[in-house]
Amino acid sequence: MIQPESKQNDVLIVDDTPENLKILMQILTEQGYLVRPVLNGELALQVVQKAIPDLILLDILMPGTDGYEVCRRLKAEERTRNIPIIFISALDETMDKVKAFDLGGVDYITKPFQAEEVLARVKTHLNLRNMQIQMQAQNQQLRQEIKEREQAEHDLRDSEEKLRGIMNAVADAIILLDAQGKIVYSNPASGKIFGYTVQELKNKTMKSLLISEEFKTTYNPADGKTFELKAIRKNGTVFPVDFSFSAMQMNDEWYSVGIVRDITERMEMQEEIDNARKLDSLGILTGGIAHDLNNLLSVIIGNINLAERDVKPEIGRSKFLNEAEKACFRIKDLTKQFTTLSIGGAPVKKSGSIGDLLMETVNFLLPKFDVRYDFFPPNDLWPVKFDRGQMKQAVKNLMINAAESMPAGGSVIIKAENIKAGTETASRNMPFEDGNYLKIIIRDRGIGILEENLIRIFDPYFSTKSRGVQKGMGLGLTIAWSVITRHGGRLTVESEIGTGTVVSIFLPAYEKNAEAQKIEKTLPSALKSEKKSTVRTGKILLMDDEMMIRELADEMLSQNGYNAELACDGAEAIELYKSAMNSGKPFDAVILDLTIKEGIGGKATVKALLEIDPHVKAIVSSGYSEDPAVIDFKKYGFCGSLGKPYTMKKLIDILTVILK
Repeated sequence: MIQPESKQNDVLIVDDTPENLKILMQILTEQGYLVRPVLNGELALQVVQKAIPDLILLDILMPGTDGYEVCRRLKAEERTRNIPIIFISALDETMDKVKAFDLGGVDYITKPFQAEEVLARVKTHLNLRNMQIQMQAQNQQLRQEIKEREQAEHDLRDSEEKLRGIMNAVADAIILLDAQGKIVYSNPASGKIFGYTVQELKNKTMKSLLISEEFKTTYNPADGKTFELKAIRKNGTVFPVDFSFSAMQMNDEWYSVGIVRDITERMEMQEEIDNARKLDSLGILTGGIAHDLNNLLSVIIGNINLAERDVKPEIGRSKFLNEAEKACFRIKDLTKQFTTLSIGGAPVKKSGSIGDLLMETVNFLLPKFDVRYDFFPPNDLWPVKFDRGQMKQAVKNLMINAAESMPAGGSVIIKAENIKAGTETASRNMPFEDGNYLKIIIRDRGIGILEENLIRIFDPYFSTKSRGVQKGMGLGLTIAWSVITRHGGRLTVESEIGTGTVVSIFLPAYEKNAEAQKIEKTLPSALKSEKKSTVRTGKILLMDDEMMIRELADEMLSQNGYNAELACDGAEAIELYKSAMNSGKPFDAVILDLTIKEGIGGKATVKALLEIDPHVKAIVSSGYSEDPAVIDFKKYGFCGSLGKPYTMKKLIDILTVILK
């Protein structure tokens, strides 16, 4: 059983669950700690103002003031800044832990907890705090009682023994440096972090272990500073660390106590967070661009179609109009990439075999590149839930990158396998949840990626290729990363110049038994019944917030014998539909724009129209081609989908189909 220090330490426990307070009080009280329990954050702040505890065990999720806010306010005040705070919470997400440490927490315990774990961590951090206080007191005492050397040496030996126990327990490297910056002592964790034995580290300088010109030129053992820099292991591996040191005086000599923490995992997690933030920001921008571009393309293509009608039959279709229309559809392909990145481009997932998609993509790319694609799919691949269009685009981008890295030809190897999280076959340092995963590997023998470029390959618009629609837009890997991430997966890239690149994709396997059976919301029964007997008059209601599109659609419909009425938003469309119903001259079909900038959009409008008329024939129209309402339109009450930009033929064809 772990024993506390002889000093009765004062521990404040903050938790809104009485059962948790009772358990923690019992664990700590039995070991001789003085325990003060409180049930909420505000009360905790009041208690600390009256008497500062030696340590705080702090829950996160509490009504009113949560644990994060309590920690922030305590760390903001000089009087309470140095209280060690150990977060103890049921939250187990990496981002929650990172936030706790960023706010100043010294440790993090996940509920449900073990008594031994709580006691060990409480003791470690109390000992560290007591050590700091005690060392300051001892230094002062040594200066005041220098004549009593024998007693002072006894006290110092006692302190060193306690310090040694603590040094052996902590995971960070703790190093004692002399005035010249040489290591005179290092704890066992130092050897593990730097790859040396404790004996090998002795007499080495800190400057030889750290890569930083700033540190090498500004290091002063009497002036405590904190650095975030690179360190180098015995085997030459470079890794990021937090290095802090503070000065202390013993026996009239100055020393520095340095603490080195390997922050590799934290940096990787931060990189994931940064990538996600970049994609979110880019998604907002690209979604709007794609929407507006598709609206404008609809106007251009529609006018081209109308202009073609003025071309004399004997001349035939104008070459120039034909080329203009082709160019518009090439722009439409580009907007699809924007839509995939956009916030509205959430995947519409269905379960299926990823092996079939890989084979389909390989067959599509084979004639386009002077490379061989070697695909080795096993027969027992687990199924995956994925958006086929988005996943195909992501995989295609990765395969094209692999092929383009071998301009002289070669072979791209593609493998797929089933793995379980936590095994060696999973990616190192990747925070996978428990469960089954499908791993896809795309390996090339190309020129490789420079190390300075490797950390930027997922950045939007970063490309080492020439610019242009058919060259490099810098979105290929960004789109792949975005798609894989939105599917709950991970994408990693390893590369070596002259050897090639390995891309690994990890996707959660789909387990039918583990997923609750979904009851899809059915359409109104009237939609499934026989069609209502009514006379078709070719009367169409079109709603769109772009005046140019309304006017263009009106012209295209009228030239094909339809009578159109126009609305700029959902409210106007609903009123027009009601009025037509009341007059006995209802609309045969309605075309609804999905997104209205300042008004009721297509989804809300069709819901209201179905309540007015269960037989309404509604078509959704949108520049967001990957919106769920466009892909799975029946689920939202629509009878058809008309993606922007559309041609006059496509508009008339879809009306012909739904009005049969």
